[in-house]
Amino acid sequence: MWPKVQYAALSIEHVGSTAVPGLFAKPIIDVAIVTESEEKTKAVIVGLKELGYEHRGDLGIKGRQAFKRPANSPKHFLFIGDLIPFLFSYVALEFIA
Repeated sequence: MWPKVQYAALSIEHVGSTAVPGLFAKPIIDVAIVTESEEKTKAVIVGLKELGYEHRGDLGIKGRQAFKRPANSPKHFLFIGDLIPFLFSYVALEFIA
């Protein structure tokens, strides 16, 4: 994934409950691709489509873009968002727990 998005993404982060050691979690990993602008987010969307991801829009959460994973990939949820406040909303849980 990184080779397709590295030109536009700041990082790829493992987020959500499975990222917090010792916390009860569902058996699906949440992955966040962090960008610094809407323009960079659009570029990442193009790269992910080339990998077989289906862009699903923001699903009602402003500042976040969601994707349906390719059928042949391990179970995971994938999102893209601008650095602030998107990433903070996910990573803050790791520091609180």
